[in-house]
Amino acid sequence: MKKISLWLVLGFLLGGASAWGQAKVGTAGLQFLEIGVSARASAMGNAFTAVVGDVYGVYYNAAGLAAVPRRQVAFTHIDYPAGIHYEFAALALPVRKLGGVLAVSVYDFQSGDIPVTSYNFPSGTGEVTKAQDLALGVTFARYLTDHFSFGVTGKFIVESLDDREASGWAADVGTLYETGFRNFRIAMRISNFGPNFRFGPSDEGFKDFPLPIDFHFGTAIDVVQSSRHRTTLAFEGSHPADNLEKFNTGLEYWYSEKVALRFGVNIRQDTDAQEVLTEDTRKFTTGVGMAAGAGFKLPVQRFNLTADYAFQDAHDLGSFHRWSVSFTF
Repeated sequence: MKKISLWLVLGFLLGGASAWGQAKVGTAGLQFLEIGVSARASAMGNAFTAVVGDVYGVYYNAAGLAAVPRRQVAFTHIDYPAGIHYEFAALALPVRKLGGVLAVSVYDFQSGDIPVTSYNFPSGTGEVTKAQDLALGVTFARYLTDHFSFGVTGKFIVESLDDREASGWAADVGTLYETGFRNFRIAMRISNFGPNFRFGPSDEGFKDFPLPIDFHFGTAIDVVQSSRHRTTLAFEGSHPADNLEKFNTGLEYWYSEKVALRFGVNIRQDTDAQEVLTEDTRKFTTGVGMAAGAGFKLPVQRFNLTADYAFQDAHDLGSFHRWSVSFTF
């Protein structure tokens, strides 16, 4: 079993190195797959690959789902400007016969009404169109050893724009290693791996576009451990196939495992669009985003309720508020 774990980790390292060499800025579609679905993770700057140990593992790291001891269901709502909204729901079920945890998830991203414009009617023709992204996922995770877990997610994805539709599949694979020292964890995952999508036949001028494949490496450690206080420090680095490296760090404090405060920082590099003329004139800028939030756990009859809130700075787009609710039963 240790040999299997070693080969899986080696495969992730090789896969990550390959992803690092394929950066093509702004070339992938289905960007809604890159939007985090947990307010807790968002408040920690999305440094969550090595932290997750609940139903949100269906998105952040399928391997973390193996730690779910009971049934869990979760919901997330995100409001964006211009009437855009994003909904997420997931259900995790420990299955003894399979020796692991099985989960299903739903992602629904909708644009709302978009005014149709043309050269002659730049302010709108009076007509409206809509765009929608929908994904359905199935995840399975289990422990391969006492300290090493593995998980995989398969997703069916549909993107609709007016009367056109593109559909296909994608997969996520994750690993999580628990060292046993201060709950120190090391995790890796590859997300959104799969074939290209296309809105119509190639003979009508439609071209393929790739998925936003992303490689993540993360660590987390409890820097404070006591009967009433626990503080987790997390770090994560990622490299999407269609952009440059991103680095996230997050801090989470729990009091008596009932009330939590969180803070996170995102550091990313972007190309200056006005300077992307040739490789010699390309310039890069570094952006820093801040996030913060809070959460609590509360027993309600036969359920354990967990509610989380996150405030996230989105630079030119302003700021976003996220709410997540989950139940353990």
